[in-house]
Amino acid sequence: MLVLTYLQAAIPQPQIWSQGQWMLVKTDEISVMFPTGGRKPIFIWWRTGDNATIYVVHFKGIWEYFVLNISEPRVFRNKYRFEYRLVNETFVKPVLEKLANKTKALKNTENKLKEYIDKLDEIKANLTKIMNLIHEIKNKQLQCNKTESEVIKECEKICQHAETIRRCIEDYKRNMSILENFALIKHVRLSDYINPLSEYIDELNESIKEVLDFATKVKEKKVWEALKEFSEVEIKVNYMLSKCTEIKQTSMSLHNMLSRQHMQDLTAYSQKILNVNSILEDLLAKISETIVKIKQYKYELMQLNESITQAKKSIMKQTKLALYIEEVLGSSLTTELGKWSKELPEINSELNLSLELRLNIKTALSELNQTLDFKLEKNISTSEGDVQSCLINITACKNKLEEVRNKVISCLKEKEEELKKAQELCHEIYAKWRSPLLPFDSCTWRLVGIKEIKAGDKTIGVTFTYVLDRVNIPEYKFAEDNILIRCRVYTVTVEEQVGGLNYTVSRAELKIDFIIRKWIWLSELLTGNFSKLFNATISPENEGLALWITAASINYTIAAKRGLSIVDAALTKQSNLVASSSVVVSEKGASTKLSVKGWDNDTKVLTAPRIPNLVVKVNFASEAGVLEGFIKYIASAKVSYSNGTVKIVPVSTSYMSAGGFFMVFFCYPYFNNGSLEHDPSIGVVTKEEKPKYTVLVANESTKVVSQETEVSTEEKITEFLKSSNIKTTVTIVLLATIIAVLILLILKSRRTINNI
Repeated sequence: MLVLTYLQAAIPQPQIWSQGQWMLVKTDEISVMFPTGGRKPIFIWWRTGDNATIYVVHFKGIWEYFVLNISEPRVFRNKYRFEYRLVNETFVKPVLEKLANKTKALKNTENKLKEYIDKLDEIKANLTKIMNLIHEIKNKQLQCNKTESEVIKECEKICQHAETIRRCIEDYKRNMSILENFALIKHVRLSDYINPLSEYIDELNESIKEVLDFATKVKEKKVWEALKEFSEVEIKVNYMLSKCTEIKQTSMSLHNMLSRQHMQDLTAYSQKILNVNSILEDLLAKISETIVKIKQYKYELMQLNESITQAKKSIMKQTKLALYIEEVLGSSLTTELGKWSKELPEINSELNLSLELRLNIKTALSELNQTLDFKLEKNISTSEGDVQSCLINITACKNKLEEVRNKVISCLKEKEEELKKAQELCHEIYAKWRSPLLPFDSCTWRLVGIKEIKAGDKTIGVTFTYVLDRVNIPEYKFAEDNILIRCRVYTVTVEEQVGGLNYTVSRAELKIDFIIRKWIWLSELLTGNFSKLFNATISPENEGLALWITAASINYTIAAKRGLSIVDAALTKQSNLVASSSVVVSEKGASTKLSVKGWDNDTKVLTAPRIPNLVVKVNFASEAGVLEGFIKYIASAKVSYSNGTVKIVPVSTSYMSAGGFFMVFFCYPYFNNGSLEHDPSIGVVTKEEKPKYTVLVANESTKVVSQETEVSTEEKITEFLKSSNIKTTVTIVLLATIIAVLILLILKSRRTINNI
């Protein structure tokens, strides 16, 4: 009977206590504390009977993330938080910048076209001025021709008068010769008169020859060449007039002298000389009058020629100005259109047409400039037709450029409207956007379903569940009653079956099922018009959720000396109480040690599994060695769909160190409208043993479906007796009896799980 009592007392039994706002579940291997309903989900655990080091894991929340580069490990990184910033940088900003650039390009293009077209009006005005100047030159040229004709007429008169003068000079010389001969016969000396007169007549004859040469050049239509000598001719005419006066005076003196001497026969010849002199005087007076007229005509010609010269200069100035204006603005237009052509494929043909039209205008102006420059330089008659042809060409190009500009304006209005709609849609999405973090601390949790796990009439464990009861963030209301943390702790090692996944749970382990029944993905806001406008294609490979937990080991020996309770020590953030400086990650027999003493700015990849159902174990470690506490998880999760389909998906992890605290992010891929379940666990190291039971976990139920064959009581006693001598056996039985009595006394003073 004593032996049976001992055997019955040796079977481990879970115990649970309520201590204020905390619950304590205790087995012979592990003690676990967790808050009652309404508090944040935190688990504190230690090896039963040894709380020198305690361990804590804090379920912080869920991050929604979006991996931009799917070639990278698909794990949570700070830069991949699915914030609106990420949407803006990934989808919105490129499209808005493209639309803004298009709008800017269209505005600049329209402004440049308008500026160029407006300047074409100025160029056309310049060409009109050129046509007026050409017309003015033609009129001036006609006046010049008319004036030159008048000069020619006057010079014809001069020629006639000059010929008459030359004949008169011949008569004059002949009469002087006769007079001189008759005077010699009469022994009258006339040399004092004849010699000066001969000299005067010769000078007069020489001068009239030069005047005649001038008039002849004019008659030969060498007007401008002759007019260069006009001043000298004018001097000669005045000189001839003065000589004619001297001839008259000398001739008169000769005649008077002969008259006083009563030389009637000689006086007749001197009178003839006087008569010729009168004719000469009259002819020279007429030439002088003609010279005065020619001088006036010369002045008019000079004025006309100056006007024509100025008009020609104005023509060249206006032509070069038009060419310069076109070159400056045309080059700017070409540069601007070339700059924005890649941004504006919608109007690429119109832009090419604009460049072609601009080139036509430049060519037309260049050809006009060359034509006018050549003709004006060579004094070739210019025609309004040359300018008119260029003007018609430019007008036609301008009209086509106006059509292009109207097309640009139309396209600009479309892009401005598109940009406006895009901005309005962005504001609408931004107003609906929520934070990518659901922080569990800001939520209210409900602790439900504290039940025994029975194997027949034996209690082999305890199960309880945290349900997300109330969310204070309106955008996350959908998560209420849809996120669960289902927990189980066993007194023996078991094998759990959860949706096709088999998992061995030791008797020193708290098994946790993290369940997301429903999730409304942020990417759902990026469908419809947003997806079309911003080309936002969210593939399952891009989006995911990350369960954020923070874990640490605490040196409770030091904390207790400071008067801290286990809860206070576990919740403290004092780095000097942290017992671990690193963690040891084990998978497939390989181990990696990671320091957690520092402070990371971003997460690092912990695991990115490619093997189904890979079990990963993370042990806390101090400078002295590996500690007993650990976190363990399967690198796979189960996704269930409403049609009964079940899918196993990989679970990657990333981590951050925070001054001894270890942040872990369990990364779940996009699971659409499914329900996700993942199975991490926490515990302390214990001796490995074969599972004694197989437990089926489905939804809210936990059912033991098989167990090892039980050994009979007689066999246990026989085995016990074989392994000890009788004296030792009696001693053990007595001790067992005493222990059993003590246990009964304790159970009376405390509530067992059945009474809670």
